[in-house]
Amino acid sequence: MTSRRQRTSLRRAADEQHVVRVERSPKFADRVDGVVLSIGTAWVLMAQETDGGYLDGFIAIRLKDVTRVSRDTSFATTFARSQPDWPPSAPNAVSLDSTEGVLRGMGQGGRLIGIQKERERHAMWAGTLRRIDRRHVYLHEVGDDATRYPVPLGYRLKAITAVEFGSRYFAALSAVAGPGPLVPERTETSRALGGSGVRGTVLRSVGVIRSWTSPPGLCPAPHSSCSSQVSGSPSVDPCRSTNLRVVLIAGAVNIICIVSIGFSLWLWRAPDR
Repeated sequence: MTSRRQRTSLRRAADEQHVVRVERSPKFADRVDGVVLSIGTAWVLMAQETDGGYLDGFIAIRLKDVTRVSRDTSFATTFARSQPDWPPSAPNAVSLDSTEGVLRGMGQGGRLIGIQKERERHAMWAGTLRRIDRRHVYLHEVGDDATRYPVPLGYRLKAITAVEFGSRYFAALSAVAGPGPLVPERTETSRALGGSGVRGTVLRSVGVIRSWTSPPGLCPAPHSSCSSQVSGSPSVDPCRSTNLRVVLIAGAVNIICIVSIGFSLWLWRAPDR
């Protein structure tokens, strides 16, 4: 849990608009460098700072994960204050009192966002917000090759430790991927995951299996040790290593579904004995 001292440090940083370094408790969490914009009861919103004091996008982190806040002593703040986009401000209001509020605020207007589950792994899932229920958020994901996946996948709200948007990385990814699907946010689960009938059953099965096997939409976080693989390194890319496995399992599920349907039709058409 965040101590009173860390909360005080975050509030002071927000008032002073000074670049700070925020360290967090999840096993795979990176340090967050930037300017604190606002603090809620559950989350903190920051403008991210890259090397040299350039501001690049926004990130929300869980307040309870913050373990240390330290003031940056380099020239980063001085340079950041000299830029035309100073002082930084979020493009729209983001509720920081719940995970749902953070996701809804950051995902407005079909904006591309990234979520991280840093207690489980060092990775980021990028996509557009589809819908949110009591326990899960569903994203239309975009892979590291800028391919949009048609079936939304769900992630547990309580597992999310960071949400980000608005960086140059997301701008480039969105420009190549193109606009996301224009669909209403709140629909029935069956319609959101492919509709009813055989097609919906197959799509939902494939979607569940992809969520079990680290879907192709898995993108290494920009500052992770795998970042060289995103930039085109010849080494094995973990983002793509699961593609063949996913395809094989999805194919097996399709075959099972087809066989099951065929057997059901045979029983239905068979004469009574």
